[in-house]
Amino acid sequence: VGEWPFETFCDKLSHDLFNPLWEIRHGSATALREIVRIHGKGAGKCADLSSYQQNAVNQLWLEDLSLRLICVLALDRFGDFLADQVVAPVRETCAQTLAAVLSIMDEDSVRGVSHVLLQLIEQKEWEARHGGLLGLKYLLAVRKEMTGELLVLVFNPLFKGLQDEVDDVCAVAASAFVPVVTDIILQLSDKVF
Repeated sequence: VGEWPFETFCDKLSHDLFNPLWEIRHGSATALREIVRIHGKGAGKCADLSSYQQNAVNQLWLEDLSLRLICVLALDRFGDFLADQVVAPVRETCAQTLAAVLSIMDEDSVRGVSHVLLQLIEQKEWEARHGGLLGLKYLLAVRKEMTGELLVLVFNPLFKGLQDEVDDVCAVAASAFVPVVTDIILQLSDKVF
């Protein structure tokens, strides 16, 4: 009584992120993305908590979901090869869902997520690197107010991603730069010129 109305449904969806069927993982990520986008600021809250406690519980809920999504980004191996590029619907949708979460997370939690994503792009499995770069791409797109701080952390790893042996990893690394091109020119011109 008094809990967030989507709590049980989101718990089920969070568990389904790890279903062996890619269609279920994809559907769960899609549903979570839309729920977080519209109702994420109320996630995990209970009526009998103080305002401070509600905000803390909300941030914990968002952190928990972000870690689950990062796990999927790290573990998902499904890719559909279309012409000369891979389409990874589960990783892409999880990264989009992570973006919805990151857009309402506090800055300290965003920093924590960015560090985990940076670890992900150092993995030997190309799918994990691909997933980590997708996460960084959407992080840079949704947290524009943190661009200056984030660029210092992610510029070199993203640049390294451009030189990856797997073309699809290179493509995602390149696309991660798109939301911050102007910021790179203004802030890091010594590294790019």
